[in-house]
Amino acid sequence: MALMSIKKIASRLTLSSTILSRQYWDPGRLYNLGNLVGFFGGAGATIATARSDASGLSALGRLEIYAFGNTSALMLSLATLIFFVAGLAYTRAWRDGAVPDRTMSQVGDGLSGVAAIAFGAGVALLGNSILAASGGAMHAIGKFGSACSGESKSAGMPRLGSFFKELVLLSRIPAICAAAAGVFRAEHGTVVQIILSLNVIFCCLVWAAADIRLLPANAAVTRMISSIVAGRR
Repeated sequence: MALMSIKKIASRLTLSSTILSRQYWDPGRLYNLGNLVGFFGGAGATIATARSDASGLSALGRLEIYAFGNTSALMLSLATLIFFVAGLAYTRAWRDGAVPDRTMSQVGDGLSGVAAIAFGAGVALLGNSILAASGGAMHAIGKFGSACSGESKSAGMPRLGSFFKELVLLSRIPAICAAAAGVFRAEHGTVVQIILSLNVIFCCLVWAAADIRLLPANAAVTRMISSIVAGRR
């Protein structure tokens, strides 16, 4: 019995070390961590709001409205679903190690571009034109550009592919700035608003980490991070 307990503890420690390792968190898993935290964080805030809402709707009713209540909610839920499938494609592309499968990586890029269009449409319907332009149009251009430039072997295409991937990373900045402004603008007592804004910041940083993992070694951001790490050593 003692031997079995030791084996169970050892297997759990091995699993924990695997989950905490950098190799485990490929771009797809990072993207989907952000997707899950973002969706369920918003859902949790909706349920928390329902408890103090005078509309009489149940938590389940509020959750249904959050996901499917109008065209904007439907588009955002659809975007989350497609982003999640894209994350699975990235994970499959990276399952054999540091050198990803180019075809599956392009599938992830293409699906992410479609999801970005749905996301942009959803936030545009909410009246947020800046987020629609950055998280929607800018992100979609970056992802579609990455998908289309991946196959080419011409001299200029690697640089162009790097540009599109960096464009995806830059598309996170407006959302982070808007969420940070939301934290500072929140009135006293609006805990849910603050939590939602912090949730958005966390998700964007996780997605940005995935974006960085997808950057080629010669990208400006990659070189900058490498120099910072080398300087600390």
